[in-house]
Amino acid sequence: ATIEMEKKIPPISEKELKERSEAFLKTPKVLQQMTAAAAGFKDTTNVTGIIKQMHKDEQMEILKKEARDGKKAEPLDEKAFEQALDGYMNLPLPIQDMIARSAGLENGRNASDVISKLEKEGRLIPNEDGMQAGFEVSTDIVDSSEIDIIFNDLEKQEKDKYIENMLPSETRKVDAIPTEEDIDVFFTQVLSNKNFNPTDKPANIPGGFLIRGENRLKDGYELVETLDKKLAATNISDKVQFYYIKDPNPSTEEEFQNYMNDLPVIVVTGRDIEPETKFLTKATISLIGIIFVASFSVGALSFNEVLVDRLDAEVQAGTGDLSWIQALSAPTFFAICITQLVHEASHQAVAFKDKFKAGLPTIVPSLQTGLSGA
Repeated sequence: ATIEMEKKIPPISEKELKERSEAFLKTPKVLQQMTAAAAGFKDTTNVTGIIKQMHKDEQMEILKKEARDGKKAEPLDEKAFEQALDGYMNLPLPIQDMIARSAGLENGRNASDVISKLEKEGRLIPNEDGMQAGFEVSTDIVDSSEIDIIFNDLEKQEKDKYIENMLPSETRKVDAIPTEEDIDVFFTQVLSNKNFNPTDKPANIPGGFLIRGENRLKDGYELVETLDKKLAATNISDKVQFYYIKDPNPSTEEEFQNYMNDLPVIVVTGRDIEPETKFLTKATISLIGIIFVASFSVGALSFNEVLVDRLDAEVQAGTGDLSWIQALSAPTFFAICITQLVHEASHQAVAFKDKFKAGLPTIVPSLQTGLSGA
């Protein structure tokens, strides 16, 4: 079908080729490089080839759209919808907003609404690898102002990577991300110039908002206690939570010179950021961890030459009674397990004291030490 479509594509005219080549050369270098990469070229030297490929891709999209318009869009099943959500959430925030606005929404914070709207409009398109491999989003509403927003925000996209390390995608629940209305309540009813005086508007980050400002109280403990009480009195107390942490973004040279690096900020996220993991997966990993601890406990005996000689003698004699190895390795095994158990029990005790939910630990195996934590 693709080959048949390609035969219908008319060649680009010399006039259009010249005009588009000149326009291409006037765009910023970074945009030229991204356009060339999208067209399948390693660099920007072959301008004519890039423009011709762009023309071909555009005409193919038009033909595919015409073919789709003649068919009734099939509703997405639950798995396909989740895959579309994942693909959308992995896009940079400016591109999410651009797609959302093209669907008539104010911004792209509510991913479920965006995907549902695109599905209703028939704009979720299976890519060449099929529905299970993800989706391409068709949009005709992309103008120069939208492109400017994206490229002017490259620095913000780089900074978002630091936030994503702190809040990985598994913790950013689509339906739990605070809305603009939520953050407005937090900003106006919880914060004030008497506790944490904001110096800028809340900034969109993956999974929530970041607020810069000045702590007006004695220390961070008093600030968190004060904000907790004020948040509890609002109608968003069961929807959002906040963290008073060091700014996760890298400091600029100017901030270093003005001693403004490492200043604390407030990060506001949804109430539920617990990673979604399957019980069977956690249990399997923990079982492997316990096996590794047992292996490490036995392996530690190999550094004792007396024990190695005794084992060699037992094997040569063919007695097969190796129960003494189990007895000697047991103290190491139980010492590691009990230490880890006390550590995890402490987590649960703190969670109980501070009234927050802590999930069961997963014992992480290690080839060197048996386990590397939980």
